[in-house]
Amino acid sequence: MSSVDIREIEKYTKRAKVWWDLNGPQMLLHKHTPAIRIPFIIHGLSSTGKIKNNNKNLLQGLKILDVGCGGGI
Repeated sequence: MSSVDIREIEKYTKRAKVWWDLNGPQMLLHKHTPAIRIPFIIHGLSSTGKIKNNNKNLLQGLKILDVGCGGGI
C-alpha cells in the first residue's frame, strides 16, 4: 500500500512551472518566508546558542533543513 495521493502529485505538477514566480499564484507563500519563517528560524537558533543575534550575517555558512508548511518553500 502506498501513501502517495495521485491527485496531489497532479496538482503540484501543474503548479511546477510557476512555483518560483515571486509574483505568481504562490506569491503569499514567498512573502511568508522572509517575513515569518526566517525570523522564526533565527529565533530558534539564537535560543540554542548556535548563532548570535547581533551578527548581521546570522545564517551565513550554516546548513539548515527547514521541513515546513508543505508549500515547498
